[in-house]
Amino acid sequence: VVFAMFWLVSCPISGQADQSDRWESSREILSYRVECRVDGKECRLVEIKEKSEQELFSGSPAAVEDKLIESLRERYGEGHPNLPIWTMGGSQFWSDSYLLSGWRIQENILTGHYRLLDPEDLRRAWGSYEACRTVLADFQRQLDLRPKSDHGVVLLHGLFRSRHHMKPLQDALKEDGYEVISINYPSTQQSIEEHAQQIEQLLIKLEGIEKLSFVTHSLGGIIIRALFGLESWQKQFEPGRLVMIAPPNQGAQVAEAMEDFFPYRVITGKAGEELVEEVVTEFPVPDVEFGIIAGKVEHSVGWNPLLDGPGDGLIAIDRTRLEEAGDFLKVEGQHSFLPGKSEVIEATLKFLESGQFVPK
Repeated sequence: VVFAMFWLVSCPISGQADQSDRWESSREILSYRVECRVDGKECRLVEIKEKSEQELFSGSPAAVEDKLIESLRERYGEGHPNLPIWTMGGSQFWSDSYLLSGWRIQENILTGHYRLLDPEDLRRAWGSYEACRTVLADFQRQLDLRPKSDHGVVLLHGLFRSRHHMKPLQDALKEDGYEVISINYPSTQQSIEEHAQQIEQLLIKLEGIEKLSFVTHSLGGIIIRALFGLESWQKQFEPGRLVMIAPPNQGAQVAEAMEDFFPYRVITGKAGEELVEEVVTEFPVPDVEFGIIAGKVEHSVGWNPLLDGPGDGLIAIDRTRLEEAGDFLKVEGQHSFLPGKSEVIEATLKFLESGQFVPK
């Protein structure tokens, strides 16, 4: 009996396939997919067509990578002639379309063309999305670009701001070991729903991320609520936690007071118009563990006559609340400067780790 049990455990079941012969998808880039055997010794390049797939090449992983870059260049090119120069800003006109290890492909919201920026904001390519992705694929191979962690934290700035406004939080999160996904979106150029849809498409294309958390400031928190009303991206990631810094969850009184003022609508755009109670409260409450940080400036009552209670000078504390929040923290500070305050950064790191701003 003992011998029979040993034989059953140690011998393969009849008809069971050799696992080393199985192909597994490594990654997809545009219309190509790299697949490798389980042992990693052999790979193949597959072209993805509308109704079929075709194997183009097989060989060592390095040889397949070379063939991939060659095929991408032949099909999509490398964009327009380019000098690696620093960008001139213009964050309100550029929307992130793809992110990888600090590199980003951005779309100009006015012209529709794309550019590839490295982590130092040097422009490395420009033209079509496909051309920029081709150039990035080559850098990806040369520099072995990959996430430092499979737990990504999305940072989302507020109205009139850019991703640079979240830099102190970005640095702290990186130091804590997270893969930081700091998104730039043209806050004054689109509606809240349109921003959410853009971010969903970006998240779907992330590589090497299994778990996703979020840290938002102001308008960014409302966009994340709209994002949680979209389903496809949520199937791809294990849910993490969410920290909302000064979110106008019950609408912004400034927006409600100024909604009929034409200059306000021109300056803030559609998203600024939508920061009113009847619109904001229709967005779903995120179905993850989340906490809210609200700001309070000294003598805030009367500091801004449009607020009817204490707040950070722009958002009243009561307007930030959601009953479903797992924790709530009030911090001394003015609205715009909250993401850079050491107390806010420390509380954010603690909440992402434990689900509490001040762990017990």
